[in-house]
Amino acid sequence: MALVRFSKTSPLVTIEELLGKETRRKVNVMFFTILRNEFFILSVYGMGGVGKTAIMRHLYIYLLDYVPSYVFWIDVPQDFSVYALQEEIANAVGLDDLSNEKDVKRMAGLLYGHLNAKKGCILILDGLWKPFEVKDVGIPVEMGKLKLVVTTRSPDVCHMMLCQKKIKIELRYGRFLEVIFKDALLLRENSLGS
Repeated sequence: MALVRFSKTSPLVTIEELLGKETRRKVNVMFFTILRNEFFILSVYGMGGVGKTAIMRHLYIYLLDYVPSYVFWIDVPQDFSVYALQEEIANAVGLDDLSNEKDVKRMAGLLYGHLNAKKGCILILDGLWKPFEVKDVGIPVEMGKLKLVVTTRSPDVCHMMLCQKKIKIELRYGRFLEVIFKDALLLRENSLGS
């Protein structure tokens, strides 16, 4: 089981300890949804800091055990543009020779061809702030050729991306207070000890 931190100073805990059995169930749903051919775009959303990235990193590592050469993690640049996203995807999937390509439409075609050849590929886009047209980027999600998983804070992004499955991640309030209290105690102990 993967260990995560709520914040930089908090102790390592399991995802289940941090978020509870309900979120562990959601992780299992995500895993099996991704492995089945029933969807093209899955979104994981929730407010900032609830653990979306930590959960997805856990899922990413789990997926690597099943389809190691076809799972790719992409951190979406906050200053989003189609070209910047295309560059990040190209680097993640090993298309380094596209770094000189500046035409967005041509790059979309090259990415589409490369990703289409990798049938069953899974792209995880972490930290999406704005929706985009998958065809403009060159992501072949039609007919189950590729699985796209996005994490975002906004349910509106999920809707505008036409996600077939949307999973909300929420932090358990009791666990949140416990972790914050432990953080405060650690900070106090560290400041008194220095």
